[in-house]
Amino acid sequence: MTFGCGEYLVCPYLWSVGNPEKNSKILDAAVRNALWFTGESTEEQRRVSAAANLAQTPDMGTRTWEVWRGTDFVGIFRLEHIVPQVDALWHFVFLDGRFRGRRELMLRFLKEAFDSFGFQRISMHIPAFR
Repeated sequence: MTFGCGEYLVCPYLWSVGNPEKNSKILDAAVRNALWFTGESTEEQRRVSAAANLAQTPDMGTRTWEVWRGTDFVGIFRLEHIVPQVDALWHFVFLDGRFRGRRELMLRFLKEAFDSFGFQRISMHIPAFR
């Protein structure tokens, strides 16, 4: 599933394809953002955990997409706990922390996911940061 939406391009994430700086960008962001993780962790634990998550493949029940704005790598969309033609759990992160102006992109991703995978539901957990 690859699509464009306005100034954005969404394509399957492949850790070994393209500029390796995108991987460093994701892992560095994970290290900086302890709130992305469910428990206490060190910077090294967050880096290792993020790398392990990114290494998961579709046969492991996950799919991950890169989000580009022109030549800038700006985030990832991820579906996990996929039950074919039933449900998946959606996670996303924008590396700049900005959501404003990306509503259309997010709605388009959901439409593409429903159309491509035949889901009846896509779930999402929204944490309460305090």
